[in-house]
This record gives sequence, C-alpha cells and structure tokens, in this order.
Amino acid sequence: MVIQGMEQKQIRVLSMGGGVQTTACLFKYWKEYDYVIFADTGGETPETYQYAIDYLKPFCESKNLPWITVTKMEDDKPITLEQYCLNSGQIPSRNFKWCTDKFKRRPMNKALRDLGATRKNPIIKDIGFSLDESHRMGKNEDPQYVQHNYPLLDDKITRRMCHEIIADAGFPQPPKSACYYCYNANKKEVLSLKVSHPDLFKRMEDMENNAKENFFNVSLSHFSQMNPLDEFFEEEVTCDSGHCFN
Repeated sequence: MVIQGMEQKQIRVLSMGGGVQTTACLFKYWKEYDYVIFADTGGETPETYQYAIDYLKPFCESKNLPWITVTKMEDDKPITLEQYCLNSGQIPSRNFKWCTDKFKRRPMNKALRDLGATRKNPIIKDIGFSLDESHRMGKNEDPQYVQHNYPLLDDKITRRMCHEIIADAGFPQPPKSACYYCYNANKKEVLSLKVSHPDLFKRMEDMENNAKENFFNVSLSHFSQMNPLDEFFEEEVTCDSGHCFN
C-alpha cells in the first residue's frame, strides 16, 4: 500500500561483474544499494569465484546487503553457457552478443521484475563503466523498468582510481572478470589460460570443435599456435564493469 502523497522508494542495485570496476563500486557506494546482483554464466575463472567467496560476499554480509546470483534457466533447471553451447553446437559471439543477452541481461532483468520493477517505478541498475571506458556506453537495451546509472562516470573515476578505492578499503585487487572462453579475449589472455588452467583451455577447445558453425572462422585456441588473428582481438574487453559488451 502506498500512502497518498508519499513516493515509493526506488530500488537501486549493483550489476556485479566481479572485476575491478564493480568491486570499486561496491566498496565506495555500498550504502546506496539495496541489492548486489551477479549474473553467473558458469564460466568465470576460478580466481574470480574465489575472490567473490573470500571478499565480496563476506563484505556484503557484513553490511546486511543482499547478494543475489542469477543464472539462465532451461526446463526449470539452471544451465551454464558452456553446456548450452555444447548442446546447441554454438560458440559465444563477439559480434552478435547473444551470450550476454541470454545469460546475463535476461536473467538479471527477471530478478529485477521479481524485486518489483515496473515501468512506473523502475529499478536503478548501476553499471561500473569507469571514465576511461566511457566509449562503451551504448543505448539502453534493457526494458523500461530498468534505469541505468553510471556512478564512476558521474564521479569521473578512472580504472586506476578504482584500484586505489579497493586498496584503501583494505582489500586485494580482484582478477579480471570474464568467461574463460570469452571471444573478447586477446592473445595474451588465451596463452595465459593455457598455462595457468590447461583444463579450462581444453574445455574451450572442445566447445570450438563441437560448434557446428563459426561465422567468422575465429578460434581462440588458435592463439596457442600464435596465429595472426589480432584484428579481432586488439581491444582488451572484460566483464569488470558488470555488463559484458555493452
């Protein structure tokens, strides 16, 4: 029941990517948030999951700030992006961005609807784009019941300053956040994956070999052979900001 003459409080959430920018948002603006929402594709690196277990979730718990993890559901069961690709013979696409839509945006928006988001009273979703990546801002592809907010941009905070915010809060720096098979990866990241997590690298190769169609004939695993595919992977893009490929 809304009392006449009183406006309903607008819910504000942090879209948590698990990397530098959204971690800085959490430590700096936590008092502003009603929820922290993490869209889990099932493909983050072990380091990202461990950082969340060791630092992010305990911090939220200490502040009585609810942490919500959302996943894509299929036949009323959660499914990872990796398994979805294996089942459908696909691979994530840098250009078409269907993986972001199906496994991040839609599950998160469903959670926002469950929290009461409506067109008349949209929920504010903070996205952690820092000042040096303002070019990543695109049109708001979310429904009208979701209102985007960019606190780091508003406060002119760069990625370097995000590192300082995390350090000043007394926490170690988080690893870069992205699916280990992300097609925004660059050569250095793929080669690093092969060395540090050969099991994940093998699973990435299995996804590629299983794919029925690769529209751009691009294979991340080819980087391990130093093939010249740099034109696809010059820009370093991660999910640190909490919203892949935006």
